[in-house]
Amino acid sequence: MSAGDAFVPLADLLRSPAVLEDGSSQIGAASRIDAGSQRDGASEMTAAAVSPPEPQSEPLPAPEIVAAIREARLFRARLADALDAKLERLLAGIASEIVLRELRSAPAEIASIVAFIIQEYGAPPLCIRVAPADADALRPSDVRVVEDSTLDAGDAIVVFGTGEIDARLGVRLAAVLEALR
Repeated sequence: MSAGDAFVPLADLLRSPAVLEDGSSQIGAASRIDAGSQRDGASEMTAAAVSPPEPQSEPLPAPEIVAAIREARLFRARLADALDAKLERLLAGIASEIVLRELRSAPAEIASIVAFIIQEYGAPPLCIRVAPADADALRPSDVRVVEDSTLDAGDAIVVFGTGEIDARLGVRLAAVLEALR
């Protein structure tokens, strides 16, 4: 690796003065002294009142500095996106574990969940599909209860003439997490 290829930290690049083509260095416009600044105060005020001040040109940063800053910003943006995606999955996983632990200690009241869905929909369902463990909780109903072994305890699918409402735990939890975003 040659001396020109050596790694230079970005902070060092930003602190170092810009090197001009003639080999001289220039720290910035603030440290330069204009030859025209030797004028007297009265003529300065008159010139400022008549014409807008000329913008002082800053030396342009070296292309290497611009590229390094761009790469640092892109890296930070990619890192922030990755963190957001991981954090979202982590929070969803934590919420799922908490809900599942609670359901193990106190099973879901499937009858109240189904009653709420029917009340919100405003029409009687054709049937209610539930896990076999929850079927007894809905048996004294006038609606046909279908035991579905693909459903877990606390899950329900309420079937109406125009469609069905999926009230599985995962779907309900996803809806709550989406509402929190």
